[in-house]
Amino acid sequence: MLLKYTPAVFAVGTDYLIMVPVTADCLFSVKIGDKVYHDAISGVLRSKVCVHRVKVPQRELDAVGAYTVCVRPMVERLPYDSVTGEPEEYTYAFSPVPDTDVRIYHLADCHTYVPEPLAAAAVFGNIDLLILNGDAFGDADAEIMFERIYILCEQLTGGHIPVVCARGNHDLRGAFAEDYTDWMPADGDNTFYTFRVGKIWGVVLDAGEDKADDAPTYRHTVCCTGFRKQQTAFLQRVIDEAPTEYATPDVVTRLVVCHIPFTELFSPPCDIEQETYAAWAQLLAEHIRPDLMLCGHTHRLAVKKEATPCPLMIGSAFGEHYVAGCGLVLQEKGCAVMFTDSCGDVLEAEYIPFERGELK
Repeated sequence: MLLKYTPAVFAVGTDYLIMVPVTADCLFSVKIGDKVYHDAISGVLRSKVCVHRVKVPQRELDAVGAYTVCVRPMVERLPYDSVTGEPEEYTYAFSPVPDTDVRIYHLADCHTYVPEPLAAAAVFGNIDLLILNGDAFGDADAEIMFERIYILCEQLTGGHIPVVCARGNHDLRGAFAEDYTDWMPADGDNTFYTFRVGKIWGVVLDAGEDKADDAPTYRHTVCCTGFRKQQTAFLQRVIDEAPTEYATPDVVTRLVVCHIPFTELFSPPCDIEQETYAAWAQLLAEHIRPDLMLCGHTHRLAVKKEATPCPLMIGSAFGEHYVAGCGLVLQEKGCAVMFTDSCGDVLEAEYIPFERGELK
């Protein structure tokens, strides 16, 4: 079988990126109804990749409710008369995010564990949307680390529901960190982007590393200060395009997804970028007015209803063979929150009301 796992359907912008690692060189396409979308660059079908990706319009897949993946072995690629094998086809039912009572499970900081986050999610039950919020692996020191995300997606979604994926600070570390966007969803080369699922609009932000660029441990391998400033400009562009982004008439709920809770004040040496993070918070609070921000990173569970720019949910805890995550039931006027763990326990449950104001 050429597919190593079932495909993951990542939400980016108003599209889905259907992505899956493969076991050998092959050609890849996705069929939705009578339309075919290819994994290609400027008219050339890709074959020498570890992970295939195809961008499809969200509205089309939502309407049809199924997609078919076609993979054809590339035996030998030649200038003329290339040798290819017989195609394999796999069809997956797909359920778009419903308009109301959206069941979401949020995982961050799994740090290579797989059975543990699966057990925590099982306590919450069926979901309509999966949010993977960084640090699924320990460090990006081997390609198998990226595959852990696809294992989680396979087990929790089966390729049948959307996934939102954000990068964590540990994902910037290791020999394969520079390959992140080859393996994971992104908007081009950007790991920050907006997304739409159902009546939810969201923005994924990437705070990068948790210490300054010149911290001795990084040894000159990161440049996150300028990367964060790019996101300040990105947020301003989103605000300028509000009528086609978060202010469209069919948007009911606005989310922020970021691995690091950048509005929190950390102790040295992690007390960085306070001016930039304050600018992010101000732009969000004054213009986008999100209903909820979802974070991880601190390895603790918390709900801060009075946080700025909006209520904050830190939904991850981590220990030796232990993971906790957060289930959410998103409604028009608020969100029910349930923290669950790999021991099979419900740790806490509460309700976050949304207090919405006029958009500027």
